[in-house]
Amino acid sequence: MTRLYQELEEFLGTFWDFVDERLVIRRIFLFATGILTFQSYYWASAYANTTVSTTIDTAAVILAVTAPVTALQGFVFKWYTESRGA
Repeated sequence: MTRLYQELEEFLGTFWDFVDERLVIRRIFLFATGILTFQSYYWASAYANTTVSTTIDTAAVILAVTAPVTALQGFVFKWYTESRGA
């Protein structure tokens, strides 16, 4: 049984080194937040085109939806670019 655990540990170590050296997890986060940003701005444009609210109300709703997503995208992009240099 211990030989199996040693082989598994060796495989997982090699696999994690592969993932870590190529920044796979960071790229997945960057891609996922890019999709989230696109979807939120797509929703915001659809909302702006179909709402019957006043201009200020519409702007407030769009800001409330897109501001956190934009901040998250900025954080993830900064994290990605800083990790590339490390």
